[in-house]
Parts: sequence; structure tokens; C-alpha cells
Amino acid sequence: MILYGKVFHIIGILFFVLSSLMLIPISVDFCCGHFAVAAGFMLSGLFGGFVGGLLYLSTKSEANVSLNTKEKILLVLLAWILLSIAAAMPFITSPFQIPWIDCLYEAISALTTTGTSSVYDIKNYSAGFILWHSILQMFGGVCFIVSCLYVFAKFKSTYAIKMENITLVKGDNFYERLKKIIKIYLGLIFLGVFLIAGVGFPVVDAIYYATSALSSSNFYVDASSSSIYSMHLANWTMVLLMFIGGCSIGLIVDVVQNGFVALNNRQFICYGSILLAGAILLAVYIGCTSPFEVGPLENLEKAFMLMVSSVTNTGMNSTGTVAFGNFMDTILYIMNFCGGCSGSCTGGIKIFRIIMIFLLIKSYFMRLTKTNAIYIPTYAGKRLGDVEITSLFIYFLCYAMLAIILSLLMCCGEVEFGKAIGMVITTMNNNGPFLGTHMATHPEIAAFSPLIKSILMLAMIASRVEFLPLFLIFMKSFWSK
Repeated sequence: MILYGKVFHIIGILFFVLSSLMLIPISVDFCCGHFAVAAGFMLSGLFGGFVGGLLYLSTKSEANVSLNTKEKILLVLLAWILLSIAAAMPFITSPFQIPWIDCLYEAISALTTTGTSSVYDIKNYSAGFILWHSILQMFGGVCFIVSCLYVFAKFKSTYAIKMENITLVKGDNFYERLKKIIKIYLGLIFLGVFLIAGVGFPVVDAIYYATSALSSSNFYVDASSSSIYSMHLANWTMVLLMFIGGCSIGLIVDVVQNGFVALNNRQFICYGSILLAGAILLAVYIGCTSPFEVGPLENLEKAFMLMVSSVTNTGMNSTGTVAFGNFMDTILYIMNFCGGCSGSCTGGIKIFRIIMIFLLIKSYFMRLTKTNAIYIPTYAGKRLGDVEITSLFIYFLCYAMLAIILSLLMCCGEVEFGKAIGMVITTMNNNGPFLGTHMATHPEIAAFSPLIKSILMLAMIASRVEFLPLFLIFMKSFWSK
């Protein structure tokens, strides 16, 4: 039996928190003289606060009830959907006359840290409007990390992955862990804003860059026309933030508590090795094929930006690779599937699943070549048994099934199947700007039909809940007692 009261009690709290965050853009727009925009945020905040307060007070008697697995699944699914609607309210009530489907698309893209945008002239909007994107990115990133570590741990190839992530922050209750996550992320944002603003960027733009990089999103403010900015330090700052954003939050907490000895972690070592090796090889390739006269440091900077952006699904490499041919586009497209570490803001299939695949392949060939040998693959100190292997298989099966289904639905919107599946997979990996031959500019995204945008929004949310729970709610057994 599902206890809906506890589910809506937590959603009420989230509504109230999200509505409270609207005070930031309200204050900024009010100080900047954008009173109509501030009024829209105020109206949205009052509505969200009223709904949140109503849900909280009406279910207060169930505040201490523990959630079972079904209720956790329902909580996360409803939270992503309902919070997206609440997050879209300031866009709907703004004086900018943005179509409602674009408002919802913008909110879901920001909350899921996908980063694709149908509002292509964002620099012409108010500072509060830009800050709201930044707030949604970080709010959605933290919500996803929490759901990964403490709600859906069982679905991440079960206990081997649960052990690695949760033991890193053991000894604290849930709220203590959440406080540490928020403190660390706010500290990293402050550092990023300080470094980027220190080279000449406006503070609002610096916040936008920093939050986009750390949350693995790509709401990327164009500053190419501002030659006064020192882009080198800003680029390396964003590379660092993207790299940290791709690390498990449990690992970051452990580093803060215990020092760099915590970096002796299989998933982190694999993640760092892929990035370092890929970036160096990419720098060499750029140096050999680039038609531009640039130095090795500039090549290395561009290589790290492109590689880290691809692996962490940030998407800041959506432009700038055309001059180097299809080879680089193909490599970066493949790296886009990697994602970062489990328990990070990134999308993709995640590094730990790649490790598990190679361990299983190694185990298979070991048994073929050494018939009398016994080789048992282990991950995070736990044996990879039938449960983990089945979980891994089911994940990829759900991934493929959803990609095909959504691509076929996009074909109903008169999109060619090859382009449709490329757009869906890129969105499911939470890499907003479509890559390679599927690249689309913001004006092109804005021109998509409501059907196409709805399908892409479903793909964004599906990736944030790791696909499996989305299929579970369509099963009769999920709703039965």
C-alpha cells in the first residue's frame, strides 16, 4: 500500500524551498528596475509557497512515516514533474511573452541540468531571469545527487554501488549529509564566481558560467564579443568545475573530511584517467590538424574543455569542432555516453557501469583462456553476482527501449528517424545541444513543434530517474497492495 501523505509532505517542503529561492531574482530585478519581471516572480513565489504550505500542513501528521521503495519511486517521479511546473511559473508570468511549452521546456531543461534552451536571446532578458536559470541548475543538480545516493541506490546495480557511495558519507543522518552537499556546492560556486568575475566578467554572467559548469549544464552565456575578458582563466575554471561536478558527491565529502587519500577510488581513478588521456590525445590531434596558428597551451586548453565537457555531458563543446573534421565530432560524441561518476550531476551511462562491463568481459575471457582458473570480478569490495549483472542488463535494455520508443514518436512529428534517435539519445544523456549531425541552434529548438518538445522533456526526466522507475509505474504490481 502506498502512503501518499508522506510523499506529498516532502513535495510540499520542496515547493516551499523552490518558492523561497525566487526571492533572489525578485530582489535583483527590483534593484535593477525590472519591476514587471519582479512582479511575475513574486506572483509565482506566492503561488508555489501557498501550494507547498498547503501540502505540508495537510500531511503534517505523516511527517515521521518512513518511505518504502514504491513511495520513494513515486516521490522522485512526482517531484521532477511538479517542481518543473513550479519552476516554469516565473517564465509564464514574465512580461517576455514566452510560449507556455517553451517555459516548461526551459524549466525542465534547467532542473535536469540538460542545458538545451529554446530561449535563444537570453542576454536580452533581465538579470533575475538569468539568475533563475542558474538557481534551477543547482537546485536540480542537488536533488538529483540526493535521489541517486539515498533514494535510488538499490537500482544502481544494487549493493556494490550502494556501498561505494554511501559509506563515503557514513556516520551522519540524511539532513547532515544534505547540509554538507549544499555547503560544498555553494563553496565551489563562490570560488568559480570569484575567479571568473575576477577577470572582468559581470557577476551575473560569472554566476551563470559557474553554475552551468558545476551542474554539468550548458546554459552558456555568449561572451565572445567582449574582448576585455580573459577567457583562458575562465575556461580553466570551468574545466575544473566540470571535472568536480563529474565526481561523486560522496567522494568530494570524503576528500573534505579525510584529505586526498580518499582519491584512491576505483571509479575516480578511471574517470580521471579517461579525461587526462583523452585530453592529451585530443591536444595532439588538434595541434597536428588545426588550421589556426595557436600554441600548445591553447591546444591543451581547448582539448581539456572539449573532453571534460563531453565526458561530463556538460555540452560546452557544441560548437568549435567543425574546423577539425568529423573525427573529433565522432570521438566526442562517443565520450558523451560515458558520463561522470555515480552520484554526480552528470548524465550518460556513468563510469561505474563501464568499469563493470570491462570487468565482466575480462572475466569471460579469463574463463575461456584458463579453464581451471576461478576468476570472480569485484567492484567496491563486493562480488559482481547475478543480481548486479541482471541490473546492468536491465538498465541498458530500458535505455534502448525508451530511445527507440521516443524516436518513433518523434517520427510522428515529421522528424527523420536517424536524426530523431540522435536527438533523443543526446537528450537522454543530458547533453543539451545535439551533437554532430544532430546539432541544433537555439532558434531551431524554439521552432520544434510541441510534440517534439514534449518528447524531449520526457527524455530529460527519464534520464534523471535512471529509466527503470519510469517503466515500473506502468506495471500493475507497482500499484497493487
